[in-house]
Amino acid sequence: FGNTYEEFKNLEDANMTEYGTVRDGKDINPCKYHLYGDSLTGMFDGYAYYELEEYFARNAAQFKKYKEKNGRYSYLFDILEKLSSALSVKSTLGIRMKKAYDDKDAKALSEIAEKIIPDCVERVHAFYTAFSRQWERENKYAGAEVNDIRLGGLLFRLKETAAAIKDYLFGASDRIEELEGERLPFYCFKKGRDTVNVLYGAQVSASEL
Repeated sequence: FGNTYEEFKNLEDANMTEYGTVRDGKDINPCKYHLYGDSLTGMFDGYAYYELEEYFARNAAQFKKYKEKNGRYSYLFDILEKLSSALSVKSTLGIRMKKAYDDKDAKALSEIAEKIIPDCVERVHAFYTAFSRQWERENKYAGAEVNDIRLGGLLFRLKETAAAIKDYLFGASDRIEELEGERLPFYCFKKGRDTVNVLYGAQVSASEL
């Protein structure tokens, strides 16, 4: 196959963190709720912390190394490299934005809108492209539209978030309403740095989809 058994086992690293792993018997899925969770409303920001940036960046480098062995299943490592790369930026976008807004740090907000979000958009789009290729390789067409809607919605929402920040900075609006309130954990009864939520609709909005 071109890759070792241990390298294939490490595929699940994309869905772990340093503080919670399925190998410890914990139910967590940070790669999903940090990817789809809306950064502006921040419903899952209670489970975001800055160490995630380095963790996901290391994952991306690891998967890239495995991918470059050009084995039969190198495309699987390519997908998770792209996902981990996106998460190294997306996972902390909400808490960075909230802190900059609360601190009235116009410079930090400008950097988020002009640099960090466009970088995140580029990384998410790279993941989308790799994932679409995998879908075409392994599945029939039915279901691909769901991925287009979910990831396309994420990309659009990121761009709208940047636009909201720019409107605020340039005086078109006097506040960013979503950033005014306190960020509360999605599960008030569940303590810890990581959690589990498998429902796409609950991750992207408190409203009914």
